[in-house]
Amino acid sequence: MPGDALSLREAADELGVTYDWLQRHWRETPGFPRPYIGGGHGQRPRWWRQAVLDFKAGRAFPAGAAPAPPSTVVAIANDPEPLRPSDRVGALLAGLG
Repeated sequence: MPGDALSLREAADELGVTYDWLQRHWRETPGFPRPYIGGGHGQRPRWWRQAVLDFKAGRAFPAGAAPAPPSTVVAIANDPEPLRPSDRVGALLAGLG
């Protein structure tokens, strides 16, 4: 995972709370930043490290705001929704060289 992205466990460690507490309360905590990816049911949320640090320092984020880290400009290898080539034959031919 990029250095500026935090998992639920890493965000909990950064905030000094338990993983269980953050897992149950991050959606209801006033001003807590929304994850920039994976906020749905059964997904793994990821937060921008700077947003978590800002929250820890007292900054409140508006509801629905999802600050994204600079590393999201470039897709990571384990993208949750991999890009599919629109032309499979062309992609196979291109892969053959």
